[in-house]
Amino acid sequence: MPEERRSNVKLYANRRAGWNRDEWHALDDWALEAGVRSYALTEIKDLDPVIANFSKETMQKAMLFIIFGGDGTIFQVMNSWIRHHGAESMPIIVTIGGGTMERLPRWALWNGTPAENARIALELFEGKRLPYLSLPLLEVKWGSERFFAVTFMGGAPVRVMHHYSRFKTTPFVAGMFVLGSVMAGLAGWPRFFTNLYDRIQAKVTVDGELLTDEQFIVIIKDVLAKLIFFIEPYRGNCLPTQSYSLAYAVDYQEIAKRFGQLCIGRLPKDKRYFNRPTSVMQIEPLREVPFTLDGEYFTARPGETITISQGPEVRIAVNPFGRPTLLKRLADRADRLKDAVSYVLPTLKER
Repeated sequence: MPEERRSNVKLYANRRAGWNRDEWHALDDWALEAGVRSYALTEIKDLDPVIANFSKETMQKAMLFIIFGGDGTIFQVMNSWIRHHGAESMPIIVTIGGGTMERLPRWALWNGTPAENARIALELFEGKRLPYLSLPLLEVKWGSERFFAVTFMGGAPVRVMHHYSRFKTTPFVAGMFVLGSVMAGLAGWPRFFTNLYDRIQAKVTVDGELLTDEQFIVIIKDVLAKLIFFIEPYRGNCLPTQSYSLAYAVDYQEIAKRFGQLCIGRLPKDKRYFNRPTSVMQIEPLREVPFTLDGEYFTARPGETITISQGPEVRIAVNPFGRPTLLKRLADRADRLKDAVSYVLPTLKER
């Protein structure tokens, strides 16, 4: 790749992201070998002054952002750029993974290791063959704050995720939190989890329509159809000015009992289950409302009405060779099985 074109590629890395620190070291080695400028930060908040101080010439030349980290890191990078330079000038973003929560990388089919994903993206970029999709963001305002995100989530699940983030984020801890949450919903024990599932109190208005209930277990507004794994809880098809929306005014025990059906958008005929695409959602807290934007934790207090509407579009690079995670794992296992058979079969024939 010509040096001038390679200098247009920037790697942003959150060194505290994810579970596997070896992934960062492999990516760092790749960046040195490829000659890509790397910004490795221990605290992702330190990235903001770096982007703010970009010169006009650097902004004009920047063509590709490679981001190591999860959805929260991507959120911070996008918001920092939009805040200082505007969404229209943002380069193409490659979400190579490496974080705890990786909805956006999986959506864009970057399912390899971060170093593998970065290598593929750079090769495609060099050949001017890197495809991308324009993804609309949510614009979220409350009080004097204004952010852009892929997913807004408020309610009890946010409390659980916030407490989880205080522990060392490992697969074991994640599994224990999932198991504890399910047991709390079905059996009311352990109490540590049941106390986290109190409903939030707020008035919710969607496209000018005030919902009758004022206590909600969860409220979500999302631009992606799939939440996590195989969970696709949303109903209806979005128009260009809409995003998926749901607000469930039930307790956690009922959610736990209907969990399987709710995961695929099968709802009872009950007005407490609001679930359809909307353009604008307003949440007026009656008490403190904990919520996340792409996994980043915030709190809105009474008097700070949250308004969620359609925001600007950003360009997200897509892996043309990628496959959904499950298909990739099955294919990898099939390849290993094929290699094993090809190794053993000649030996059996000799016998």
